[in-house]
Amino acid sequence: MPQDEAQSFYASMLNAMAGLQDDLDANEAPQAAKDLLAEALEECRSDYRVRFSVK
Repeated sequence: MPQDEAQSFYASMLNAMAGLQDDLDANEAPQAAKDLLAEALEECRSDYRVRFSVK
């Protein structure tokens, strides 16, 4: 997969995860689910910044 395509795919995945996080907050999901998603999202964001040299 070319670098630009990979970065676009990864960015789309991060946006989807952020949307899911918003849905969990809006629907009063259990705190454990919110915490788990928040942790996974932060790890993915960190990985994205490293992989694609984004601040």
